[in-house]
Amino acid sequence: MRLGKRALLGRTITIENFKKKVKEGTIEEIDLEKGNSITIPAGAFCLLTTYEKLDFGLEYVGHIGMRSYLFRKSLNILSGLQIGPGYKGVLILGVCNISPRSITLDYCDPICTIEIHRLAKPAVKGYPEEKTKEQQEGSETRLADSLREMYHLPITSN
Repeated sequence: MRLGKRALLGRTITIENFKKKVKEGTIEEIDLEKGNSITIPAGAFCLLTTYEKLDFGLEYVGHIGMRSYLFRKSLNILSGLQIGPGYKGVLILGVCNISPRSITLDYCDPICTIEIHRLAKPAVKGYPEEKTKEQQEGSETRLADSLREMYHLPITSN
């Protein structure tokens, strides 16, 4: 899967500090479609979206892995490793640069792979419909709104 058009970049690995900055509105959402690349400094946490949108039926689940090239550069996925049945929309990946150097990613660069597994029988209940709607909208939904759900933050849209 390729790097999508939206990202939030924190200058710290501390998730508490990242949450605080998002809550305060001091972290700007980056539009990679306009800027074409993002540089993740050493020790920084970043939320990235995928370019591709998924549309999983109830009979499919998935597992996400960082591309080995990026993993060897010490860019690791910290959140969003599982894809549940019924998931629709872009993926939001929490990544951290644990290397001593900055890592630059260009818009539409391959960033992760997914393994898709067919279940023996379809799931009875899929990914929550309200969350699926947010993910389907992908480019229209602010990452800060996704953070509100992901990290239980009291953040509102502007």
